[in-house]
Amino acid sequence: MLRVALAIAVLVSSVGSAAAACPRGQKELAGTCVAACPGGYDDQGATCVYRRGGGTGGGV
Repeated sequence: MLRVALAIAVLVSSVGSAAAACPRGQKELAGTCVAACPGGYDDQGATCVYRRGGGTGGGV
């Protein structure tokens, strides 16, 4: 159980520091550094976040 908790802690800390590891002027996208967010992604400063498609919730 301790090994699982340690593995999760390492994973969470590495994901959280990915944006800090990118050079100045670049953003983190799926674990990589990019100069600009591609289409379909919102620029959130240091990271690119997938923009979900809007909709009416399936109403007719």
